[in-house]
Amino acid sequence: ITMKINRITDLSISSDGRLWIGTESGVFYADVNGNDKYKIKEYANINKLINNDFISEVYCDDSGVWILTKTHGVIFVGVNEDIRFYNVENSKLKTNATSCICHKKVLFFCVTNAVFCACLRSVNAIFIKREVSL
Repeated sequence: ITMKINRITDLSISSDGRLWIGTESGVFYADVNGNDKYKIKEYANINKLINNDFISEVYCDDSGVWILTKTHGVIFVGVNEDIRFYNVENSKLKTNATSCICHKKVLFFCVTNAVFCACLRSVNAIFIKREVSL
């Protein structure tokens, strides 16, 4: 690892056998598919873009990996490694401080004082559908 992992904030395993590690200083991963020993690597493509931001949650589903950050909104990494950002500038999010996520055919995630609902149109098209009334 080129940088120190301060504190792990969340873990999730993707369908390809990668262990995704959210930390106070960015995203890391390890290939744990059938390995007893594995090397943890920094996900530099994302960490450079977010200045090693605090990762509040990592969630894996069939379409890819959802990474929720403290100041950069939601990051989606597709199964083919495409990276997309959802934040106040390009979506209906009212803040970039995101946390907690759940999925039941529709994706829900929290921001400071609101819950948002997102739908997956296809592997390459997701949109934030609406704010959920609390």
